[in-house]
Amino acid sequence: MTLLMVALVGGSVIWTVRARELRRDAWKRFATSRQLGYADGRIAGVVSGFTVALFTESRDAGKSSRDYTVVRCALNGALPEGFKLARETLGDKLSQMIGKPDHQLGVQEMDSTFLLDRLDDDARRVLSHRPVQERLLVLVQKYPGLRIGNAVLQLETEKFLQTEEGLAEMLGDAVSLAITMERAKSRSR
Repeated sequence: MTLLMVALVGGSVIWTVRARELRRDAWKRFATSRQLGYADGRIAGVVSGFTVALFTESRDAGKSSRDYTVVRCALNGALPEGFKLARETLGDKLSQMIGKPDHQLGVQEMDSTFLLDRLDDDARRVLSHRPVQERLLVLVQKYPGLRIGNAVLQLETEKFLQTEEGLAEMLGDAVSLAITMERAKSRSR
């Protein structure tokens, strides 16, 4: 019985180390093939004119922790620095019932999905473009932790992306939304 336990623990350790090596190698290949930097488990650089970063992080959740793959993408001024957007939670809805401000765009699906903070005229014009709304609504389903703050878009998934295809999809989603917002801003002037 003891030998079986040692074998299981040893096998688990070997599998974990190998999985990390495979992920590291895929991340390095991905970064190199796109002329991005890779260091200390992070990918960073510029894609289509947008500064991006891809990394993993662990977050404590009581007695356990959860691992996330995160992509951040600068929005290059498409939205004002102070504007914030995040998925609206039940707690947010309850806070609004007792008087917390609830900034509305005037689009039912957007207003019921997102909590908007510091929604000024510039942000309103960008978010009023239907392609921006459609992209946000699709991406918040795929990445429930989607948020915007300090003119940076953040997407996250609870999966440790281990393939170049997975990394390309997540990074592509972020850059695609940034481009859509940048176009909306230039059209709203």
